[in-house]
This record gives sequence, structure tokens and C-alpha cells, in this order.
Amino acid sequence: VGIAQSTIQIVLLPILLGGFLNSFAPRITACITPLSPLIGIAATIVLVGASVSQSAPVLLSSGGSLQLPVILLHVLGGL
Repeated sequence: VGIAQSTIQIVLLPILLGGFLNSFAPRITACITPLSPLIGIAATIVLVGASVSQSAPVLLSSGGSLQLPVILLHVLGGL
């Protein structure tokens, strides 16, 4: 239930709100559209920061055993 609620809040509500605004308030949508990338980046930073901050003690205590897999994931994942 928790993950479904989070998905609805983070993914579906902005999409539905955007569709609603685009249909019923195109002037507002035209004003907001140039700012959309900035808003998206800021929202992503906040969401990732919140997730990492909640896991900070685990991440800090894991130390080196967690760093190598993360580095490999990012290096090899881009191939």
C-alpha cells in the first residue's frame, strides 16, 4: 500500500495535474512550460536527497563494501 500511494503522489498526480492545466488553463501551462526542466531537476534532487538521508546511517556504516558495487554499477551500466 505504501509504495502504491507514493507512486500515485509522485508520478500520477503531477501528470494528471499537467493534463488538467493543459486542457483548462492553456495560458498557465504556456507560462510554466519553460520552467518544467528546472522544476523536474529540483524535484529529483529533493526526492533522491530524502531517500539518501533516510538511509544515511546504513550507507555510512557499509563503507567500502558498498562503494565498489556502486562504482561498478555506474561504470559498467553505461556501456
